[in-house]
Amino acid sequence: MHEQLSQYITSQIKVNEEELRTILSYFKPLTLTKNELVVTHG
Repeated sequence: MHEQLSQYITSQIKVNEEELRTILSYFKPLTLTKNELVVTHG
C-alpha cells in the first residue's frame, strides 16, 4: 500500500526521502471486507 502511495506522491511532486517518510506517516492501511461501508463520524 505505502509503495503505491509513495510512487504516486513522487510522480506528482519532488520530495526527498525524509519528507516522503513524514508524509507517509500520516497514512495507515485500511482493510475492509466485502460490502462493508466506510463511515467516519465527526
